[in-house]
Amino acid sequence: MTNSIFKTEMKRLSVFFNKPLNDGQLDIWYDYLKHLPDKVFQSAVGYIIRGNRFFPTPEEFLTYHREFEPKDLLRIIPEVIEKLEKII
Repeated sequence: MTNSIFKTEMKRLSVFFNKPLNDGQLDIWYDYLKHLPDKVFQSAVGYIIRGNRFFPTPEEFLTYHREFEPKDLLRIIPEVIEKLEKII
Protein backbone atom coordinates (compact mmCIF):
# COMPACT_ATOMS: atom_id res chain seq x y z
CA MET A 1 0.00 0.00 0.00
CA THR A 2 1.18 3.49 -0.70
CA ASN A 3 2.02 5.71 2.23
CA SER A 4 -0.31 8.45 0.96
CA ILE A 5 -3.34 6.12 0.88
CA PHE A 6 -2.41 4.81 4.33
CA LYS A 7 -2.20 8.32 5.81
CA THR A 8 -5.45 9.46 4.18
CA GLU A 9 -7.39 6.45 5.42
CA MET A 10 -5.87 6.55 8.91
CA LYS A 11 -6.86 10.23 9.10
CA ARG A 12 -10.46 9.20 8.30
CA LEU A 13 -10.36 6.64 11.11
CA SER A 14 -8.76 9.12 13.50
CA VAL A 15 -11.44 11.73 12.84
CA PHE A 16 -14.36 9.29 12.86
CA PHE A 17 -13.35 7.63 16.14
CA ASN A 18 -11.96 10.85 17.69
CA LYS A 19 -8.60 9.14 18.28
CA PRO A 20 -5.54 11.23 17.43
CA LEU A 21 -2.48 9.24 16.31
CA ASN A 22 1.08 10.53 16.49
CA ASP A 23 3.76 9.87 13.85
CA GLY A 24 5.32 7.05 15.87
CA GLN A 25 2.01 5.23 16.14
CA LEU A 26 1.36 5.67 12.42
CA ASP A 27 4.79 4.23 11.63
CA ILE A 28 4.05 1.13 13.70
CA TRP A 29 0.65 0.69 12.04
CA TYR A 30 2.18 1.11 8.59
CA ASP A 31 4.81 -1.55 9.32
CA TYR A 32 2.04 -4.03 10.17
CA LEU A 33 -0.23 -3.20 7.24
CA LYS A 34 1.96 -2.00 4.37
CA HIS A 35 1.65 -5.31 2.50
CA LEU A 36 -2.10 -4.81 1.99
CA PRO A 37 -3.15 -3.51 -1.44
CA ASP A 38 -4.51 0.05 -1.44
CA LYS A 39 -8.02 -1.00 -2.38
CA VAL A 40 -8.15 -3.67 0.31
CA PHE A 41 -7.11 -1.16 2.95
CA GLN A 42 -9.60 1.44 1.73
CA SER A 43 -12.36 -1.15 1.69
CA ALA A 44 -11.47 -2.29 5.21
CA VAL A 45 -11.56 1.28 6.49
CA GLY A 46 -15.05 1.74 5.06
CA TYR A 47 -16.18 -1.56 6.56
CA ILE A 48 -14.78 -0.60 9.97
CA ILE A 49 -16.35 2.87 9.91
CA ARG A 50 -19.72 1.33 9.06
CA GLY A 51 -19.60 -1.40 11.69
CA ASN A 52 -17.22 -0.69 14.57
CA ARG A 53 -18.04 1.22 17.72
CA PHE A 54 -14.37 1.50 18.73
CA PHE A 55 -11.07 2.26 17.02
CA PRO A 56 -9.77 -0.89 15.32
CA THR A 57 -6.56 -2.81 15.92
CA PRO A 58 -4.15 -3.76 13.13
CA GLU A 59 -5.38 -7.34 13.47
CA GLU A 60 -8.88 -6.29 12.42
CA PHE A 61 -7.48 -5.18 9.06
CA LEU A 62 -5.62 -8.45 8.65
CA THR A 63 -8.74 -10.43 9.57
CA TYR A 64 -10.76 -8.40 7.06
CA HIS A 65 -8.18 -9.18 4.40
CA ARG A 66 -8.21 -12.91 5.19
CA GLU A 67 -11.96 -13.36 5.62
CA PHE A 68 -13.62 -10.94 3.25
CA GLU A 69 -11.25 -10.02 0.48
CA PRO A 70 -10.68 -13.50 -1.01
CA LYS A 71 -14.25 -13.26 -2.31
CA ASP A 72 -13.38 -9.95 -3.89
CA LEU A 73 -10.02 -10.74 -5.50
CA LEU A 74 -11.30 -10.07 -8.99
CA ARG A 75 -11.74 -6.45 -7.99
CA ILE A 76 -8.02 -5.94 -7.30
CA ILE A 77 -6.61 -7.92 -10.25
CA PRO A 78 -6.29 -4.79 -12.44
CA GLU A 79 -4.19 -3.09 -9.74
CA VAL A 80 -1.94 -6.15 -9.45
CA ILE A 81 -1.51 -6.34 -13.23
CA GLU A 82 -0.65 -2.64 -13.36
CA LYS A 83 2.04 -3.07 -10.70
CA LEU A 84 3.47 -6.11 -12.47
CA GLU A 85 3.62 -4.23 -15.77
CA LYS A 86 5.67 -1.50 -14.10
CA ILE A 87 8.15 -4.10 -12.85
CA ILE A 88 8.49 -5.90 -16.17
